[in-house]
Amino acid sequence: MDEEGQVAFRQMAYTPFLTSETQEDFGLGTAATSIGLALRRASSLQHPIDDVIMIALQHEAVDPSFIDSLYKSSFRDQEIFSEIDKKHILPKLLSLQAALGVTPESARRPPSAALCYMILHIRYIGLFFASALSSLQQSAGAEFRDPSALDFPLHNIRYSLALFHHIIDSLFTTLDRPSKPIPPLLALIVTSSWSRFFLRYVSRALRGFTAWPYSPNSANLSTDSLKPAIRLAQLCESSPMKMENIEKTLATAEKFVQVAYNEANADIAQRAAAEREMLVHGRIPLVLVGVWNRLATELLPSIRGELNRFQLFTEDYSWLGLELPKEDSNTVKRTKTPEVDVLKKKVLGNLRNSKGKVVRRCVRCFGVSEDLIFPRTYPKAMMGPFCRCPCDGSFAKVRLGEES
Repeated sequence: MDEEGQVAFRQMAYTPFLTSETQEDFGLGTAATSIGLALRRASSLQHPIDDVIMIALQHEAVDPSFIDSLYKSSFRDQEIFSEIDKKHILPKLLSLQAALGVTPESARRPPSAALCYMILHIRYIGLFFASALSSLQQSAGAEFRDPSALDFPLHNIRYSLALFHHIIDSLFTTLDRPSKPIPPLLALIVTSSWSRFFLRYVSRALRGFTAWPYSPNSANLSTDSLKPAIRLAQLCESSPMKMENIEKTLATAEKFVQVAYNEANADIAQRAAAEREMLVHGRIPLVLVGVWNRLATELLPSIRGELNRFQLFTEDYSWLGLELPKEDSNTVKRTKTPEVDVLKKKVLGNLRNSKGKVVRRCVRCFGVSEDLIFPRTYPKAMMGPFCRCPCDGSFAKVRLGEES
């Protein structure tokens, strides 16, 4: 069944792996194809894929060629660029990749897994913001009058703004110090069409939070009723850069990506292959390597006077966890990274010092949520985002310091 409930058939083929003796390993190839079909079925039925991921890791069927075959069979070339938010398999595929190479002790993923993990979180924030705005409009802000309920969107807004600030600050660093290496994960986030798609969701929601207290819908509401909406709008307005600058950055990145494709005379198949290369291998394809530098040199001079460069430069972005592991280091211990609530996007500090505390930990990405049950003060619209991790994994209650 497709997304509209109609019977549809999709061919899924997989080329078996080759051993070091260049002989086809049919056993591994068959296992990979079976895993891919199980993933597709789970996506169609909206079932969790924890068992699929476990089997994939056990069979070591996580070679990039296997992941690439999943993208090819799940998305036609044109579908990679259109209506990706309607594809049920999208979060499943991204979650499978995000789960690769991560352990409870490691806070860093390889580039491809890190990109997919970030896309999942950006998607989660965009969907949550849409629910929060809908709830805000329907209840006139009443559902967010409790401080704990209001904290949820406030922390997610802070995280979103910090991500946008980090992108602009890094672009300025490239402009002012061209010899400094380009941050690989940020460059991937800006260049990949999937991450930009959901970043646009988030930027539009931020504009919605900013404008709602001053919209006709709120004209007849009392000041007390408007307090939650005003608080959200004030946080957005406190940014050292305007919401228009954020949207302009994303639109310009989209323009430069299309220009790069056109200059290379890339057809739709080649463009789709370039997008898959970023997702599968975590590297920017040759045709798009100049997009980041072009953004820095052509966009920033036009918006420099509209933002507070010093505030962007002095802001702390370490808590976002966007640093990739160095080539000479296979693992970055969690003790060096503050733990962030995967749902609230609230900094929890170093949980190594909180032994005995009971939290919910994702069984797939090992992210932590400090809320054990759905608080009665939260709007009902937040129940969906609360129940599952942004990576699509399930939560388990654990006592810190006693985890196996």
